Amino acid sequence: MKITRHKRMKTYMKFYRNHFQFKLPYQVLIDGTFCHEALQCKLNIKEQVPHYLEDENVRLFTTACVIKEIEMLGLKVYGAMHILKQFHVRKCGHEKDSLSASDCITSMVADGNPHHLIIATTDPDLSAKCRLISGVPLLYVKYNAVILEKPSGMNKEVANKKMKASTELSEFEKKRLEMTKKKATSEPEDAPKKKKKKGPKQPNPLSCLKKKKKPVVATPVEKEGVKKKRKRVRNKNKSLLKNPGE
Repeated sequence: MKITRHKRMKTYMKFYRNHFQFKLPYQVLIDGTFCHEALQCKLNIKEQVPHYLEDENVRLFTTACVIKEIEMLGLKVYGAMHILKQFHVRKCGHEKDSLSASDCITSMVADGNPHHLIIATTDPDLSAKCRLISGVPLLYVKYNAVILEKPSGMNKEVANKKMKASTELSEFEKKRLEMTKKKATSEPEDAPKKKKKKGPKQPNPLSCLKKKKKPVVATPVEKEGVKKKRKRVRNKNKSLLKNPGE
């Protein structure tokens, strides 16, 4: 299997997983034309399809309408009919009044392919119908290999719409946003400020500091035995009495 073909398949299936909720194991619905082409190219469908899709547990189906149509074609498609009858028959709801293979498969994927089926066909008319339905991957046989078709324009349009819808606000969210805006604009600008409740005042941190003790200055102590001399005060009156003529 070529690397480019393998990379493309992974890219395409990632697209269907992200936007159309495809999950493992994949479900592949096969018609008679796919079996006929695989037989011409000597491809084993039970081996090649799981290997190509990287899913060992892939489920391969057909319908009673598809089997009935290929039986009506006779011996010229006996080999394709033998291969087709190896797959599990999925209920299509047309057991009483059978439809053509193309109409039967189209009805199975109508309304956005709710069962997440991969359609394996080489019928150009059926492929054209499936391209107009969102979320329908197409498998076909070409160059002796199984190939997954690139997602159609319809699929890309639906995927883009889903992405936009996921980012947009819902009606409820829009109304809620408008209400919050109205409330914000209706509030007065000079609204009175709420007064803070007065609680117990905390003590001044400076008053909690311990007071520093003043250093004690030592006074000089007089030595014992040394008496301080008294200062003699001279009386001026006595001196005048002794010397009156002066």
